[in-house]
Amino acid sequence: MNKAEKLYRENIFNSKRVLSKNEVSEICDEILSSSVSLEVFSSTLSVYTYKKIEMSDASHPHFIYYESCIQKLLDRLEIDSEAKFKDKNVRQDEFQLVISLITSRWHWLIFSEHPLQLLLSDLEKDFNIISAAGYLKESYSLNIFKTLLFLSAINFVCGNYSRQLDVASSGIAIYKRIVENMERGKLPSSSHFSDLASANNAIEVMLSGVEWVNGERFRKERWNPSRIMHASSRINLTKCPGFMDKGLKIISSSGFNEVGL
Repeated sequence: MNKAEKLYRENIFNSKRVLSKNEVSEICDEILSSSVSLEVFSSTLSVYTYKKIEMSDASHPHFIYYESCIQKLLDRLEIDSEAKFKDKNVRQDEFQLVISLITSRWHWLIFSEHPLQLLLSDLEKDFNIISAAGYLKESYSLNIFKTLLFLSAINFVCGNYSRQLDVASSGIAIYKRIVENMERGKLPSSSHFSDLASANNAIEVMLSGVEWVNGERFRKERWNPSRIMHASSRINLTKCPGFMDKGLKIISSSGFNEVGL
């Protein structure tokens, strides 16, 4: 284990960190500038991105590595059997790392104010990656459904209502697969059950959008830009009002004031 990997193990591996945002960011930068394993690099890249957003720091010299990291992890999954990765730690599970990367990436696209159509195109690619997954488990649910909710909302804003409904329908099918894959007689960990609870919240908001478009129910307290941001974001929005404002700017639409679309 080299110095960078030791830093990762001591400061990044566990989600409960005692260091400041600046300290974590600096450590991540050192790790990402060193020779480390794909798993360590990928995990650190997501943490680094969120810290940059929390710090309102628009510089991200390592963002260029997102695409190659995701592709390398997917290539590894092509030759890896289900039995090899289904019991891996979340910091070592290739698909867990993939969905962590795609989620942190679209957060960065919001923060860096990328054009709406680029964000939509990127989210659609993420959707294809999620849909093509051979095996899904409860630890994946948090990032998956936050991503699907935001994709659903972007399609709503763009007036792509049929696509919005398709995403929601696929999301329910994915959720059923996750539940079915939970081992019989074995309870999920408390952390993974919490992930499922957060996924349920995102699904509830997404289905409220379906009801809105179908003219069934118009629940403004659920299907509105603020609720969508809170249910889809991995960022603490009360501590990052700037990110909240940028997200609201993207998903604000007159459609939230119309019924019977």
